[in-house]
Amino acid sequence: VNPEIVAAFETAKKPGAALHLMGLLSDGGVHSSNEHLYELEIAFSELERLGDEVRPWQVDRLAVTLPVAERAREVMAFHGRWIREFQPHRLTLEHDSFVLENRRGRTSHEHFPALITGSPAFCEMEGEVWGVHLGWSGNHRLRAEVKTDGRRYLQAEALYLPGEMALAEGETLWTPSLYASYSAQGLNGMSQQFHRYLREQIIRFPDNKPRPVHLNTWEGIYFDHDPQYIMRMADEAAALGVERFIIDDG
Repeated sequence: VNPEIVAAFETAKKPGAALHLMGLLSDGGVHSSNEHLYELEIAFSELERLGDEVRPWQVDRLAVTLPVAERAREVMAFHGRWIREFQPHRLTLEHDSFVLENRRGRTSHEHFPALITGSPAFCEMEGEVWGVHLGWSGNHRLRAEVKTDGRRYLQAEALYLPGEMALAEGETLWTPSLYASYSAQGLNGMSQQFHRYLREQIIRFPDNKPRPVHLNTWEGIYFDHDPQYIMRMADEAAALGVERFIIDDG
């Protein structure tokens, strides 16, 4: 074990101390390697077992960082509320960063867990765009940043509150998946790629058959939920071949 790493861990074991692991992590095997983190974990576990007490790991942050082109100067995110969902807003990012945080404990109309950056004036059919979508229904943080030397990146992570994530010996933390896409044909091209991936990799039907037909009651009755009328709707929908009946209160 590297003596410098051992010294760092020994210092971190003292009361009130902490150990921060920072660096590149990927399976590229050139400038970084996943094996580096695994070896640090092994070294830390060995040192923990040598102590009198095995303390849990406190996880503060685990973020995915994706570089984007320097020409990606515009950032688009989404906000909203009930009956006014998914409202886009844009800004031009010339320096510093733009950060979105959701601390409601679940996703909401206020902060959709996605962030898009692109070339100036990108639109549905034109312009370059880079988009990320965090597959997570809890607290999260999204970030777009430009460095002083012009480099730009997008970052996404689950947002852990202080003391929320502690790993005991043998436990595993699975972070949310981050779905990313690039398009040179605007937002429409990016959407098509996300949709294609969703249909091919995520949504799997057990049998090769037509998708079930469903009926959603929302625009038929809105908040007027009369049980007798709803039952009649269900019976008539079934007679028409509807296979799934959804009662929606908006």
